[in-house]
Amino acid sequence: MTFLDANIFMYAAGKTSPQKEPCENLLRAILKKSSREKFCTNSEVLQEILHRYLSIGYRDIAFKIIESIYSLGIPIFPVDQNDLRRAKTLLQTYDNLSVRDAVHLGVMQGNGIVEIATYDQDFSLVEWVRVIKP
Repeated sequence: MTFLDANIFMYAAGKTSPQKEPCENLLRAILKKSSREKFCTNSEVLQEILHRYLSIGYRDIAFKIIESIYSLGIPIFPVDQNDLRRAKTLLQTYDNLSVRDAVHLGVMQGNGIVEIATYDQDFSLVEWVRVIKP
């Protein structure tokens, strides 16, 4: 299973960039029923998207992206206290890891996921993680 980071959804919804088309293509592929069980995300990704877009005044876009994520039909894992414990351990181990990235990794670890689709290079700091750039 591959975890989808927030930037995949944000690039797909954003302005023209080198990342936009590959992210759009990945999300289109996920819409095919045979691909849905191969991808997931978590509730923190949705929170991250809502926070970012609402903070810059793009409420409608924020809600549209969230609805698009729901329409993919992929698992959206919750973040629980065990995930946060794992995130804390990761933050103690990797000095340059952001809190949000550590939370994503904590959820991934708890669900046996080792692959993440992202353009965030910080995930490469963690040796058990395979980073996939669409």
